[in-house]
Amino acid sequence: IDSSESVTFAGTATFNSTVDCAGLTSVNSGNNSGVALTIGGEGGNGLKTQYIVTGSSHTNYQVGVATHASSVFSITPSTAAGGTTFTNTALNIDASGNVIVGHTAAILSASNRGNVTINGASESILSLGINGSQGGYLYHDGTTQYLVNTINGGQKFFTNNTERMNIASSGITTFYNDAQVVK
Repeated sequence: IDSSESVTFAGTATFNSTVDCAGLTSVNSGNNSGVALTIGGEGGNGLKTQYIVTGSSHTNYQVGVATHASSVFSITPSTAAGGTTFTNTALNIDASGNVIVGHTAAILSASNRGNVTINGASESILSLGINGSQGGYLYHDGTTQYLVNTINGGQKFFTNNTERMNIASSGITTFYNDAQVVK
């Protein structure tokens, strides 16, 4: 500890009790001088934060419990590379298990129900991939909703664990009604 009350760790530091970092502003990591960690305080968007600075050419991330709702865990990227301003939350997880992408609160939420909200400014998409390649997506353009299979395959709809409708890749649609098949 030096006269300015700065603490320097060489190697690995192990703590066997709580460490209060409320006044800590940065920790520089030896020969990785562009890497710093800030813990504590409140960020520009009201988060009690822990944010990781990765250098001026990278996006910084603010991670912590949101003060707009004390039971929400948030991840917010900086508004510019190397920046320390965090305004648009990318991901929130609330105490009910709701996952919210692109907004601060779930749109459809009720107790005892998990929820994934994807809230774009004008459009939203949920992409489904298979081994790194696109398989399909659910998309809303602000007016119309699309359920899309992007590979050469069909689309099946089930209720009560039973196939009720099948749209083949050729476009032929088959409806199933108990013992009946209607094409």
